[in-house]
Amino acid sequence: MGLFRRKQNPLDQRAQSLNRRIAELQAEIAKLNRNLAPEKDPKGSAKSSAPPQRPANPSHDPVFERIPPRPLEPRPADAPGREAVELGLRRPVWGQWWRRFKGQIVDPPPSNEKLVSYLAAGSIQGLRPLRYERRVARNRIIFVCVVLGLLLWGLLIVFWQTR
Repeated sequence: MGLFRRKQNPLDQRAQSLNRRIAELQAEIAKLNRNLAPEKDPKGSAKSSAPPQRPANPSHDPVFERIPPRPLEPRPADAPGREAVELGLRRPVWGQWWRRFKGQIVDPPPSNEKLVSYLAAGSIQGLRPLRYERRVARNRIIFVCVVLGLLLWGLLIVFWQTR
């Protein structure tokens, strides 16, 4: 029943294959570390009684950088009476209504513009460009509108014939 199942994202497939490869390499490294024979003294001298010391900074421990503290910048104060408008206690002026309406319609700017340009151009192997996806979505909406229009037209014809 693959009819209703979505195709898997090529980026997710690639990430899964890379994660599997990383796990294989880590297992191989662990195996090689276990099989690594301890170094022998050249003249067979007695071993020292001191236990081997652990390195100061093992490679698997994270190393953090020092970040200089930044003073917090104070938030700009809201316009007076804004809380009353948000609570519905005071009627906002037309300018505030327009700003609120515009804020709901306008999309926020993208956080990663380079990724957006790659997706829009279809530069990532295996992904369709956004212009193609938009065309498919537009055609789907047009099809749904035509079907609904035909259904309404059919209902009107049936309604007028029964009168």
